[in-house]
Amino acid sequence: INHTAWDNPLLTEHPDWYTQDGQGMIVSPNTDWHDVADLDYDNPELRAYMKEMMLYWVRDIGIDGYRCDVAEMVPQDFWVDAIAELRDVKPVLMLAEGSEPQLHIDAFDLTYAWNTYDILRPLVRGEQRVEEIAVTLQRERYSYPRGALRLRFTTNHDKNKYDAPPVAWLGPEAARAAAVLMHMLPGVPLIYNGQEVGSGASLSLFEKEEINWSGDSLGFRALYTSLNAIRAAQPPVRRGDFHPVAVRGSDRVFAFIRSIDEADPVFTAVNLSRRTASFTCPVPDDLEGEMLLTTGSVYREKRALRVTLPPWGYVILR
Repeated sequence: INHTAWDNPLLTEHPDWYTQDGQGMIVSPNTDWHDVADLDYDNPELRAYMKEMMLYWVRDIGIDGYRCDVAEMVPQDFWVDAIAELRDVKPVLMLAEGSEPQLHIDAFDLTYAWNTYDILRPLVRGEQRVEEIAVTLQRERYSYPRGALRLRFTTNHDKNKYDAPPVAWLGPEAARAAAVLMHMLPGVPLIYNGQEVGSGASLSLFEKEEINWSGDSLGFRALYTSLNAIRAAQPPVRRGDFHPVAVRGSDRVFAFIRSIDEADPVFTAVNLSRRTASFTCPVPDDLEGEMLLTTGSVYREKRALRVTLPPWGYVILR
């Protein structure tokens, strides 16, 4: 709701609701977005109209929430006011396409985690230490309100278009490893159109694109089915604390535990390299050793695990 198309009726009905330049001409939000006109949230009538529009779809139609484009370009006080009224009607899920920590304050449930996406390429190329994942999440915890949920992804609408799908720019094996990582890290995973079948096609932002749902030669549907089942069955994966685990024997494996009050731990390790990795790592006594998903071999040795993972391999156990 930051902007409208140039053929929106509001342009003729309420031109004063739009941002204008010094000559009184309605302008775009920025110089690159020629296809849309910028709305002016200094206008109280526009705010009232937009809030009622959002209420209409929740109150009268029954939708369950919104994904709000460029949420950071709409004033925070509008979001706080409008979302509070939505939640007076029913619980709604509010996803901000933005990353500013303040969006979580009395407003959105979820923000886009570009921070974890941005380290994927250097991680896969071996240009960055795997410990950078923990450092990134630590910085995030220092910056965001407690309990703020981040949307983790290996691609999204913009990245699919401009960076290419993960199977194209990461490669299928690394894309699977990255999917496991993003599903198991704190937050909520995003599966963008076509990832379910390992599609390597970039999707247009403005034109209809057909996805070949019958094709899945790379095994992504089975992988995502397993990952989603693990998240559904294991509360620590959805809302547990995050604890990095020291790995001995490999500098390209990232391992961590998710747990709630240090109970019912779920262990994940991902090999972020083209080489087979054999390593050991300490684990809590109450890790039962039930295998949830793996591409390698795991042996329990008292309070430690001995693991061998193939290139881009992974293991999840509880």
